[in-house]
Amino acid sequence: MVEKNLETSTKRAVAAEKKVEMLQQQLLLAQSQKSTDSMQALHAQQLVAVREKGNMASAKLMLAAQQADKSIRELMGGVESLKYVADLLASIDRFAEVPPGVD
Repeated sequence: MVEKNLETSTKRAVAAEKKVEMLQQQLLLAQSQKSTDSMQALHAQQLVAVREKGNMASAKLMLAAQQADKSIRELMGGVESLKYVADLLASIDRFAEVPPGVD
């Protein structure tokens, strides 16, 4: 009877050791999964931050391009005005009579 109890206890101890080993493996797997999930969440947050910064940079670049376009149009208008004035000055003799003897 003592031997049978010893054999039963040994079987239970072996089964318990196997159960402990299995639970340790499950714990390691769960910790690994948690770490992976945390890394994926961090990666997703970083992607959102990059997307937001990209959108903000895009909006600022678009605004700068629009302002540059407006400035260039204004400059071109000024250039046309300067050309017009230069043409007027070049042909001023057509509009004004120079008295004889004045050079």
